[in-house]
Parts: sequence; structure tokens; C-alpha cells
Amino acid sequence: MHAFPRAIVHAARFLMFRLFHLICCTSLTVSCLAQVDTTLYLGEVEISGSPLRRDLPATLSWSPDATQIRWPLLGDLSQALEGNGPWLVRHYGPGSSATLSIQGGAAGHTAVLWNGMPLNSPMLGLSDLSTIPAEAVQSIQLQSGSSGALWGSGAINGSLHLNNAPEFGSRWQVKASLQAGSWRHFQQFVQLQKGGSKFFTRSAFWHRQATNDFRYQHPYLAGRPVLRQTHAAYSTEGWFHQSYLNLGRRHQLAALAWINQSDRLLPPTLTEQQSRSAQQDQNVRLMASWRWAPK
Repeated sequence: MHAFPRAIVHAARFLMFRLFHLICCTSLTVSCLAQVDTTLYLGEVEISGSPLRRDLPATLSWSPDATQIRWPLLGDLSQALEGNGPWLVRHYGPGSSATLSIQGGAAGHTAVLWNGMPLNSPMLGLSDLSTIPAEAVQSIQLQSGSSGALWGSGAINGSLHLNNAPEFGSRWQVKASLQAGSWRHFQQFVQLQKGGSKFFTRSAFWHRQATNDFRYQHPYLAGRPVLRQTHAAYSTEGWFHQSYLNLGRRHQLAALAWINQSDRLLPPTLTEQQSRSAQQDQNVRLMASWRWAPK
């Protein structure tokens, strides 16, 4: 008699529990939907720039002014840089190669650029400063530190920039020089330039040669005799050209060319009787660029 009412009681309790559970879930859902969304959606920001900027801050910047540095009237770039800056020039004598070192690094870790054009050899990774005349450069900038990495893996220690700025609005200008010295040393340099309101051009040619047959005292022969150096003549010549064209106020076209050749007779060492070795280097570099200046 009491089993039927007890079943009804359990069923009523179960229905009440389910109803309470449904009411709680519905209230929680309504509460969640009623929350205010505080997420802020920001618009995208784009930052762009050229990795090869020509206006990077330089560690050292100077021009060939006789009142500031001992810039020689004539000679190659190694003679002009030696003792005039925070670098080391390794010079191996007249007619031999000359390399540049910055911050104690090797010559292959220093980039040499002429108006943005790399002059380092693609085979050796370094630049021979003895083949560059000092008169072919107007100003020099040195960039050291991490900024040198913008010019490639060969500029870990820094980069040396040789600049020849265009001179718009200038008249015809001719620059010529001649030098003669011991051991039949002769050097010639000729430069011609013309600038207008929108166009500028500059060309230069140089030549240097010497027999290099100086006298020296041999330290290993009996009696230390005085001998004359043999098989040590050298000759180097080159030509460069610059042309600039302004297209309005914001666009500039440029064409650059650098061509040089050197022939060297390699002298015998102190342990050799004679030498027949020779070295010939030829380099042709061409570059065209378009520069856009923002407002």
C-alpha cells in the first residue's frame, strides 16, 4: 500500500531537481550573454624602409683638406689614409698591394665602396688601395659597428665609403696633374667634369708606372753586398665615369663605371736567385641606380 506513494515522491523529487538544474543553467547562460565585450581591435601598422641607406651616421667623416689632414698632392689611396684615421694600412712597398684593416680585423672584413659601388675583389674579398689614386676621391666616410652589416658579410668590422658628389650647376672643369720620382716613377691624372641644372657628368683617367729597381743590402750573402732589385716593375691604370640625371625634384638616375688594370712583376725573395713571376689584375664594375626622395 505504501510503495505507490513512495514512487510518486521519488519521481517528484527527480522532476524538481531537473527543473532546478534547468533554471540554474538558463540563468548562467543569460548572465554570460549579458557581459560587455571589452576587446579592442587595433588597425595594422606597416613600417617599411630601404635596408641600404646612404645617409647612415658615420663614425668618421672628413674631406681632403690640407688644414685637417696630411693629404698628399699625389699618390695612391693607401698613402693618403696611412696615419690619418682609426685604421691600419698594411703597405708592402711600392708596386705591392695595400690593404685596410679596421678594429683589428682582417682586410677581408672591411668593405670599400666608391659612391655605393663595392670595390672589394669577388675572389679575395678585399680591396687593393694601391690601385686607387688619392685624387679620385673627394671625401671619405667610415662606418664601423653593426651598420656595416648592411653591406654584406665582408663588412663585419666596418665599411669605408669613397664619395664623389655630383656638382650640378658647375661649368666645365679640367683637372690634370703629373708626378715624377726616383726609379723612373711617373704618374698622370686627368679629370673632366660638366654640370647643368639637371645633368652632371665626370670622367677621370690615371696611369702610374715605375721600374722599382732600388738598391738594397742583402742580409744573407757573405759580406752583405749592396744589390739592385730586379724584376720589380709595375704599371697600373684606370678610368671611372659618373653621370647623374634629375627627373623632377624626387627622382634621380645615376650610371657609374669603374675600370682599372694593373701589371706587376714579382721580385725574387732573399733566398731566390731570380724570379719570372708576374701578376695581372683587371676589374670592370658597372652600376646603375634610381633614387627616389620622399616628400
